[in-house]
Amino acid sequence: MIGIDVDIQGFQQASDALEQELKALMKDQSVLIGIHEGEGQADGDDFTMAQLGATLHFGTDRAGANHNVVIPARPWLDVGVESGRRDYVSIMEDNADDMEKALNLVGQVAVAKVQKYMIDLKTPPNAISTVRKKGSSNPLIDTGALMQSVSYSIVNDIPEEGM
Repeated sequence: MIGIDVDIQGFQQASDALEQELKALMKDQSVLIGIHEGEGQADGDDFTMAQLGATLHFGTDRAGANHNVVIPARPWLDVGVESGRRDYVSIMEDNADDMEKALNLVGQVAVAKVQKYMIDLKTPPNAISTVRKKGSSNPLIDTGALMQSVSYSIVNDIPEEGM
């Protein structure tokens, strides 16, 4: 167990120090959160769930068959993962003696945080035509398949962003 005394003013310093300690303990293992390429095709679309997730995350403005397709950026993955940062630190502290368990718990919590963020996200809102088409005003939820495609994996290296 890592012993760090923390007061309110020293929280950020302690959090940074703990994060450095955790990185050293992880020994080049990483937890990847996202929609991995193996999740398959998006319903009725010519692209994968991962591509759909990226399009919704970053947005797009492209020419379609009959009109321009404009989807505003709705960052959901990094923001959703970041919303659990304190939880991950606690998990790592509580399970410092079992790194495999800690990394799996971090993955499970991160997936749940991302999925909750996807459900809670309301802005920017869907266009009125989109709400009519899908019958819902939630920008990231239609059938729920995209949200259910969010998963985690543990890898034995530190990947570059977007991997």
